Parts: sequence; structure tokens; C-alpha cells
Amino acid sequence: MFLSIYASMMASLLQGQDNGQQRITPPAPILDPEGYEKSRVALWKSALRDMYGPLTQNLLIDINRADLASSPPRLNQPNPRPDLGVVNVTNFETIVSLSSSFLHRKVVPQKGGWVFVRDASAADTANARYEAALRWLESIKTSELKALLNDGVPFAYLSPVSKNIFARFCNNRGLQKKMANGEFTSAEVRLSFVGNYKDSLGQKKTILLDLGSRMSEAEDARRDKLQRSYARPLETPAPKPKQEPGELSFEKGDLLLIEDLVKLANAAFKRNVFYDGRFSKCYCYIQGHFTKDSFLKYMKAMSPMIEWEYVKTLEECRDEIVGAIRKIVAPLVDLNRAPKGITFDQLLQGSTLRGREMYDAFPPLKQILQQLKLSEETPFFLSPALTIQMVADGNDLEPEDRPGSSPIGNSWSMTLGNR
Repeated sequence: MFLSIYASMMASLLQGQDNGQQRITPPAPILDPEGYEKSRVALWKSALRDMYGPLTQNLLIDINRADLASSPPRLNQPNPRPDLGVVNVTNFETIVSLSSSFLHRKVVPQKGGWVFVRDASAADTANARYEAALRWLESIKTSELKALLNDGVPFAYLSPVSKNIFARFCNNRGLQKKMANGEFTSAEVRLSFVGNYKDSLGQKKTILLDLGSRMSEAEDARRDKLQRSYARPLETPAPKPKQEPGELSFEKGDLLLIEDLVKLANAAFKRNVFYDGRFSKCYCYIQGHFTKDSFLKYMKAMSPMIEWEYVKTLEECRDEIVGAIRKIVAPLVDLNRAPKGITFDQLLQGSTLRGREMYDAFPPLKQILQQLKLSEETPFFLSPALTIQMVADGNDLEPEDRPGSSPIGNSWSMTLGNR
């Protein structure tokens, strides 16, 4: 096993990995904001209808404008193959579980269906991701974590808690499709090291060092072997409960403003709905059949106020992750060859190396650092980090989201650690 460089020297790129933010943003300036919003609503409505078409239960999802600016999940189900015994590759409970993670929503079960709500524990923020990763490391079975560190594990074989973490963090749409459809996707965890230094202008820069190269021929061969042994699980379709009729129906599902939904409810129930007007310009996706009583229960479940509270700083979250890496992850890694002049224990505890020491410890760095014209006395502070990644064949291309763009490969990674 060896240390290799696989990330950019630029701190900005590592920042992107750490926060897991790769959202597609609209081009600036937007000359027609109203038309742009309508187009995004239409795009999301189509994607959500494709995703939840097989469901016969009621569904209500809180969708905000930040969601509309990103690419929607694309989880349209593959065609059934009765001749092969495949009636439904993914049952509706799996669709609900995975899609709520993709959308960063908490699932609140209701009679006859579900409500997806925004919740602090499921938020798509750096702090929330660190907190979720810490809870995961503290709860995952040692055997599963060791497998993720050494050979990788097909996503479909992961425990429910690990599936939730990978699905929640991964924002690659091609990988999301494969996860939902049961296709082979390699889930992996790496012990990495973050190196901070300042360039000749005094600006902070970051380099990421990994135990083993994820782009090497050996890694490709390992994944090929894992894929050859993979058997896609055939889920037994869950029984479809009989859906109760209701005066307000959305057979195909609709994405609309709360104020427009209330108008439809008033007309259907011949009642006047009173609600918090601050939600009037918020969007929601609604599907199914609702009585006047069930509609009110679903809307109440979707509209709780997020409690005011103090949360840990990002620095505190990072420190806790580094502590978990040292305590939980490092003992499971096969550290059979330490870099020259420094032990892995020193790396795990945090060490400062000068440029010349970096050359000796990590020979591949020498040419790169010399090209940057860094002094041999430039200090590098190294600290442990955790890289979570997924890799699969093929690529993801959504021309309706990115006109004229190139395909995005089906690989994704995020690094958590100090900087």
C-alpha cells in the first residue's frame, strides 16, 4: 500500500469535496426570471412523476427554490421483465427511502402514505454532513467498515444505515439512478491526509494524499472483480395497499405553490383553509387522493417550524471527525508501508513537514511542488481525513439540465477532515 496524490492542489477544489456541493446553478444573468422558474418547475414535476409513478400511496414533499435550481433526481424505474421473473426491480419502500435521502428530507409516515419534510438532521449543510458522518462511524459494524476500506462494497449490499449515508451525500445523478435500479455501484471509504500550506503569495492551499490511488490499474482490476461477483438483488414487490378515495385528487402528481394548492383544496372541500401565509409562495409536490381530514393532517406534517438552536461550529465538527478517524478508522487500515522519515502514527496525530521532507516522504510530490516554485522550507501541516466515494461504469448526461454540456462520469467523492 502506498500514498499517492489524486486531488487538486487547489484549496477551492477540496472545499467542494468537503461540502459535497456540485449543484447545477442557472446561468447569469437570468433575463426572464419568471420563465426560468416555470421551466425548472416543469423539469422537476416531470422527474418527480417519473420517480413516484409506481406508488399508489399519498405523497407530499416540501420543495424549495434552492432545490429547483439544482438537477432533480432521475429515478425512473426500468421496464418490468415478467419473462425473467422481474416484476418490479425496486419496491416502493426502497424508492421512498432512497429518494428522501437524495432530496435531503426526513420521512414522516402518515396513514396511507408519506410526507417528506425539511429537518435539521437531514439538512444539506457542511455541519449536518459532518454530524451524520460521525453518527455513522459510531454505529457502523466493524466488518462493514473494514470491507469499505479494503475492497469496497456494492451499494446494494450495504446495511440500511450505510445506504442512507451514501445516498444522502452522493449528488451524482447517474450514480443515483444505478443505486435506485440495483445496478452495480462500488461504495468505498479511504483514509486520506490533508496537507495545508501557503504559496509564495501567502495564500492558503491544500493538497490531498490518499492511501492507494483510486485511478490505478490495480484499483480498476479490484472493481472489475467486485462487479463480476455482483448479483443484483431482486426485491419482492411490497403489496400495494388499497387507496382510499378523496375529494382532492392528484393521480399523476403535481408540483405547485402552496397558495395554488389551497385554492384547489378550498374548491374541492368547499371549506376555507387557514394557514401560515409565509408558506404561500413555497412549492410542494403532491400525489394521491385526499379527504378534507387527511389533507389537513398531511399539510400540518409538512409545515413544522425548524426549532431555533445553537449548533456546533464547522471546526468543532471537523475535530470530532478527525477524532473518530483516529479511533475507529485507522485501526482497520493495513498500514504495511510507512512513508520515508515519518510514521503513520505521526500522520494520524498531525505533523508538520518542510518541503524537502515532503519530497523524501512522498516522492511523487517533488515535481509538482517544484513546478509551484515552493521553497524547500515551506511548511506543510498534515492531518487525517476521510474520503467517501462511489464509482460505477458509464456516465451521467442530462441535456435538459445542461444544454451543450459534456457527460459527467459516474464517479463521486467527498472528503471530510481538518483544513
